[in-house]
This record gives sequence, C-alpha cells and structure tokens, in this order.
Amino acid sequence: MSAKRMVFSLVALAACALFAQVPTVPASGGPVFPEFQLDNTAAAQALFVPMEGSLPVSLVPAGKQHWVRLPVNFVGTDHDRASWDVQVTTDLSVAQGIEFDFYSPDSSPVSSLAVYFRSGDGWYSARFGVERDGEWQRVLIDKS
Repeated sequence: MSAKRMVFSLVALAACALFAQVPTVPASGGPVFPEFQLDNTAAAQALFVPMEGSLPVSLVPAGKQHWVRLPVNFVGTDHDRASWDVQVTTDLSVAQGIEFDFYSPDSSPVSSLAVYFRSGDGWYSARFGVERDGEWQRVLIDKS
C-alpha cells in the first residue's frame, strides 16, 4: 500500500445499549493507531473519555480481536447526544483518510453519526450513516 493510498484503521466501534450476538469482527484494512491497540476495558475507558451524559465504553473480546462498545442511552435522560473524546497524536499528512468498522444492531434511535477531528486550532467533521443494521460495515472517511 503506497503512502498516497494509506488508510488507517481504527478499532471496531459499536453503538446502542442493547445488542444481540455480534458477528465476527472483520480483519483490519490497514495499520492501526498505536493508541487503539487495547487489551482491556480500563485502557479503552482511559482512551475514550465520555462527554457529559455519555456512558463509559467497554472493550469486548472477539477471538483474537476486540471492539469498543459505545453505549448509547437516551431513555430517561435529558441529553440529546452521546459522544466520546479520543486523543490521538499522529501525522495524517500522507494518509488519504481513516477507516473503521462500525456495528449497530438497531440504529433507529440515532439520527446521525459523525467523527470530529481537531488539527491545530481548526475542527473538521465528517458524517456517516448506518447502511445495514446487524452487520459490520467499513466506514471510510476521506480527507477530501
């Protein structure tokens, strides 16, 4: 894979508080950020800092791989979104973008999904959607 086409893979992400049996996590499509090489829930919770009203994450083993569960709960709450800050220090100037795998058994409670990036004093966002509930899907966020 050439530097111009490099795409980083993040750990697999999953949303929704309740979930059925999760299918096997797909193989990574590229290098994983070192910060995302997690092996326990405490490490995941140290990396994924919940914003106000959001619940802590957990690390779920899936064979030799893991995925980070991002619990979304709007029942009996007064917040209108769930979000987690993740700090990664890396140079993405040679990367075409990032990619990650996402799973949700039921995306109906979620109106939109987005990834935010901070670079210097600027903030950038990219929205993505759930194409298929109950299946892993690879999300590609291109720099352009």
